[in-house]
Amino acid sequence: MHPSARLCAVCELLDTARQRPTIPADALFAHYVRQRRYIGAKDKAYLASLFYYIIRHELLLHWVSEQHTKREPSARMVVWLAIMRRDDVSRDMIASWCQGEGYGLARLTAEEYAWFADLPESDHWLSDAPDDIRASIPAWLYHRLHDAYGEQMPALAHTLIQEAPTDLRTNTLKTTREALLCALAAHGIEAVPIALTDHGIRLTQRHALFSLPEFTQGHFEVQDAGSQMIAQWVNAQPGQCVIDFCAGSGGKTLAIAAAMRNKGKILAWDTHPKRMEDLPKRLRRAGVDNVESRVIES
Repeated sequence: MHPSARLCAVCELLDTARQRPTIPADALFAHYVRQRRYIGAKDKAYLASLFYYIIRHELLLHWVSEQHTKREPSARMVVWLAIMRRDDVSRDMIASWCQGEGYGLARLTAEEYAWFADLPESDHWLSDAPDDIRASIPAWLYHRLHDAYGEQMPALAHTLIQEAPTDLRTNTLKTTREALLCALAAHGIEAVPIALTDHGIRLTQRHALFSLPEFTQGHFEVQDAGSQMIAQWVNAQPGQCVIDFCAGSGGKTLAIAAAMRNKGKILAWDTHPKRMEDLPKRLRRAGVDNVESRVIES
């Protein structure tokens, strides 16, 4: 995809997110790319990276526009601010991409030229920004977090605005963490064990994972370290009966089933049937057969 077409796609994603604010961002993105099979792996990775960057920095980007240009930014403007800040793309380069050709961005309007004229150089965007804006956290929440964490708040704010790492949980019904690390290395994927987890692995950079034979054969699931630790702290033992009252698609259910060595029973319950749609498929892939799922009333 041409850079202009990539940016146009992100604008479409942002417009859809504004129109349908109740749809989770990952579900929205997955639907968007499924409907456009022509988007290749590298383009998909770029779109995801920029889209999620904008979501994490949304308050900051809107503040920059409103503070310096006195304008509520359009989706196009938000995308431009993001690539200027993240990728150091110049205004002239952006203008050269806006030619209205093919699937790319339309030409700049007079209002957009005026907006660019009012916008200072990016080095000065945040010179008088409050801490909550720099962290892109709502002011009320920032102050409550600051009250709770005190001197740790700057480090926490910095962490929250970063891209989340890709964490995997080894399915010990089929393999070991050491064997999975070796298998990933054979695919050229660098990864390390996650401290405080028994079976967690963290990738050093993002990779396409779902086509790997280790995934299709159920050797691992993508699951953040925090969720893994929660399942670990349950300390479920083989032969016990465990109820997961908010099972969803079954991430923690699968982890608990592995800890129980497929012995005993897990009741996976949720009030939303749609959240549980992927659970049967995940259970089969993982080789788990001690789970009974049910939709319950709240």
